[in-house]
Amino acid sequence: MIEIFLRYDSKYNHYERKIYSLLDILGDIGGLYQSLYVLGFLSVNFLAYRIFVANLLKHIYQVK
Repeated sequence: MIEIFLRYDSKYNHYERKIYSLLDILGDIGGLYQSLYVLGFLSVNFLAYRIFVANLLKHIYQVK
């Protein structure tokens, strides 16, 4: 006795590996433009704070 089983199914699983880059992460978070804006804001904020503290200490201790 021979038995043949054929199955035709329109649903199938397709797995694919994709490398996730930094630009992909930034794009998923909120878009490239907005992410660059936030990164620029944070870096300028950090530098402005450092300059402010240095200037404040300079005036308090009167360092030349």
